[in-house]
Amino acid sequence: FGTVQERPSDLETYYLRRSQALMYYKRPHDCLALCYEALQRQNPFWNGNEMWIKWRLARSLAAINRPLAAEKLLRHIVEVYEKDDNTFFTLDLASFLWETDRCEESLHTLVRICMYKDMHGPKHDVAALGQLTERLLELRWLYTAQLHAELYSMEAHLQGLKPHKTLVQVQLP
Repeated sequence: FGTVQERPSDLETYYLRRSQALMYYKRPHDCLALCYEALQRQNPFWNGNEMWIKWRLARSLAAINRPLAAEKLLRHIVEVYEKDDNTFFTLDLASFLWETDRCEESLHTLVRICMYKDMHGPKHDVAALGQLTERLLELRWLYTAQLHAELYSMEAHLQGLKPHKTLVQVQLP
């Protein structure tokens, strides 16, 4: 029987750090090539690191104007890797949908995150509430945005988080 890997291999660490740097410096073509290489050469990945390579691959596809491939991969990541307490990938999917002018679907995704947290625990997802409030403000749905901003502020305080200043100050004209 094989031994259990206690940490990522040096090669895996290289792929993770290099792809992160390529994303940061906005080099999507290079990141895309590196992520494809990582997925072919590094198997298995340690502790779910494959999801970060796939996420960077999806975001690189979006950056080079391949939105259908990017969306398909983002949805796969959400389906396979999203855990009850981690909504990062679903929030990113909502952002991607917003960026590709699919506002209604983006809002629906954010509301689903908020409702899921409400049904399965005492806490709302503060990040989802914040993003939802920002989107409602962009759409100029001021009354609804104010209600969500109040909920966002209250939840952030209850969870011991510092709410974003601009979202706390949402007021009706």
